[in-house]
Amino acid sequence: EEKGKRRQIGAHYTKEKNILKVIGPPLIDPLRAEFDRVFNDERGLIVLLKKIAATRILDPACGCGNFLIIAYRELRQLEIDINWRLMEIGKRTKQKYLSVGIAFARGLNVDAMCGIEIEEFPCQIAQTALYLIDHLMNNRASERFGENFRRLPLSNAPHIINDNALTLDWSKI
Repeated sequence: EEKGKRRQIGAHYTKEKNILKVIGPPLIDPLRAEFDRVFNDERGLIVLLKKIAATRILDPACGCGNFLIIAYRELRQLEIDINWRLMEIGKRTKQKYLSVGIAFARGLNVDAMCGIEIEEFPCQIAQTALYLIDHLMNNRASERFGENFRRLPLSNAPHIINDNALTLDWSKI
C-alpha cells in the first residue's frame, strides 16, 4: 500500500551509478580535469578550491537525499585531493601548509546542498544523511592528513525544504 502511494507521487530510489552518470559529465569531470590541469600550480589549486566551496546543488525532488549525498561526497573527495596536493607542493617549496582544519573550514559544507521534498519524513532523513556524509568525509580527511578534523558544534545546515517543488518559489531556497 505504502509502496503504491509513493509510486503515485513519483518516489523511487536512484542508484549511485546512475547519480554518477548525471553529476559526472557536467560537474565532477570538469572539476577533475581542472585539477589535472593545475596540478602543479598552487594558485590554480587554490582557485579551484574556492570554486568548489562556492558550488551549490539543488535537487527539486530529493526524497531521502541520495543525489545530494553522492554529489557532496564527490566534491569533498576532490577537495581532500586538492588540499593533499597543496600540502605536497608546500613540502617541495618549503612553504608551511595551512592546517587541514582551517582549509576545510573554508571549504564546501552541507549548507551548499539544497533539496525540495513533498514528504516530511524523507526531508528529515536527507538532512541527517548529509550530516552523516559530512562526518564520514571529515573522518576520511582526518585519516589522510593525520589531523583530527570535526565540524562541531554544527553551525551550517543543509537547505532541505518540505514542500511541493511544482508550486514552490525556488528562490526561497
